[in-house]
Amino acid sequence: MCAIAGLVSLDAPPDVRPILDAIRHRGPDGLGTHRDGACEIGAARLAIVDPEHGAQPMRDPLSQTAVAFNGEIYNADELRRVLIARGHRFATRCDTEVVLRGFLEWGFDLPAHLSGMYAIAVLESGRLTLIRDPLGIKPLRYAQHGARFAFASEAKALLRWFGPPSLDETALADFIAIGYPTGRHTFFAGISTLPPGHLLTVNWGQGLHVAEPRPYQLRTPPPQPLLCEDEAELAFVDALLAATNSHLQADTEVVAVLSGGIDSAMLACTAAELSGRRLRTFTVADTADHPDAVAAARVARAIGADHTLLTFGFDDYLAAIPATIAAVEAPDLHAGPFFHLLCRVIGGRAKACLNGEGADETLGGYYDPAGTIATLTDGARRATAVGLTPSDRACAIRDGLLEASAKGAAGVRATLDISLQDLLERAQLDPVDHLSMAAGVEMRVPYLDPAVQAVVRRVAPGEIVDTSLGITKRLLRRAAVRRHGAHLLDSALRAKMMMPHASGGHAARFARACDHAVPDDALRRSRFGAGFASKTDFVLFELFRRIHLDGGGAAVKIDDVFAEIAGSSRAAASAVAQAAAS
Repeated sequence: MCAIAGLVSLDAPPDVRPILDAIRHRGPDGLGTHRDGACEIGAARLAIVDPEHGAQPMRDPLSQTAVAFNGEIYNADELRRVLIARGHRFATRCDTEVVLRGFLEWGFDLPAHLSGMYAIAVLESGRLTLIRDPLGIKPLRYAQHGARFAFASEAKALLRWFGPPSLDETALADFIAIGYPTGRHTFFAGISTLPPGHLLTVNWGQGLHVAEPRPYQLRTPPPQPLLCEDEAELAFVDALLAATNSHLQADTEVVAVLSGGIDSAMLACTAAELSGRRLRTFTVADTADHPDAVAAARVARAIGADHTLLTFGFDDYLAAIPATIAAVEAPDLHAGPFFHLLCRVIGGRAKACLNGEGADETLGGYYDPAGTIATLTDGARRATAVGLTPSDRACAIRDGLLEASAKGAAGVRATLDISLQDLLERAQLDPVDHLSMAAGVEMRVPYLDPAVQAVVRRVAPGEIVDTSLGITKRLLRRAAVRRHGAHLLDSALRAKMMMPHASGGHAARFARACDHAVPDDALRRSRFGAGFASKTDFVLFELFRRIHLDGGGAAVKIDDVFAEIAGSSRAAASAVAQAAAS
């Protein structure tokens, strides 16, 4: 797991170090660069597999091809055996070398052989190739300016590379309309994201040429014959067991998040069953008696985990908000300050962690047709009110979700297919990656393993979401109880609580502080004020603007933003004090 970056420069010698330095938090264990003519690539490494011998970029002496790689390849051992049989020789056990040898063997067909999460940069003589995993678990941003092209694991590394950053208003329009940017848009004008399941090539033999990203895999695979109920459950459990086992492979300890819900509980039980050591688990909540904390502790006791409950006060929550916005590069607290604080603690004790991300999108945890219709209708209204036009892709997503939601049970499959695209990548995977990697933690997501995904696509929609009884994640709940019995019965029966709910008390206090500190006319004075659903959303946008566009970084304080908006530091302090006391 690493930060990767690169620079093609035709008007000056390329120097990738300043770009890498901006995201060194992703790879504290080592830094390396490799230059070939007009291009230099580099990586800052978080050493998890073969820590002693996996320095990057990794180069083949014969072809001079070099690779910088961010991610984990879970079938690396299998691919290594295949490549050895084809004549390749390996000097390390690191999966980066598998990626390098695999590209030499299969070229652009490499992704068809990989099972894992990855962002890959391959430097050959006169050509740079960028490749991103099919679901977008690992991020990859890029930008072009004149005779220069740059890429990096995070946009913040590129923000001031071309000059002062500015807002991408289409990304903001999408965010207001449907809750996240879509396609290649980021919140920063001129900085794009390589779409999941795509590769991009850059050539400079006769001037700089950046090709259009092209897909190497369909985002929605073709339909397969459906499994019956018992077959589906057995196949799902087998696939999750295999995926969890592969995700536990590391030369350092792999720990797990226990959120209190069925997703992480099933994962922890499976990991405890497979692991050769006592599993360490972590939970975060605002109080020890929060329902999530209580449920997580019950599961931890049942599996004999070494469990840590983290609780944080309101001051900790407030202080973590700017750091969260700085990490996720968006005016959004979807993953939340508590997840930032949780990752900081985990990062002090481990480098790799299992996480239940993706289970909701895969297994229908967010299925709420009435709520979807209301949210999207309101978002479209607010985007129109502020005079912003969402992208064609955002409009298509909105229309598709509205149509599927109106169909009830007949629209479940379409809803799941849409949720596994931009929503999963931009609203879930990106913030989880950025917050965890800001703390030097690799989050592993077994529910998004290709084998698990392949099984779920063969499950009848009614086995995933029972619309007649209002049961979401039906397959997972049933499989959890049948395999682990009383250990997971409570988790299987509990109503869904999203990760931010653990900080619900503090989030409500923050909302009250925003309501007190922000005058009503502040939104009217702001160009984008009419686009925000609440004063809290307006404050988060102002934080984002000061941190990323004005260059304040994580040093920006929430009190200072309140004071500027309110026009008085005393009024801002009073608003925070009232909220904290309530």
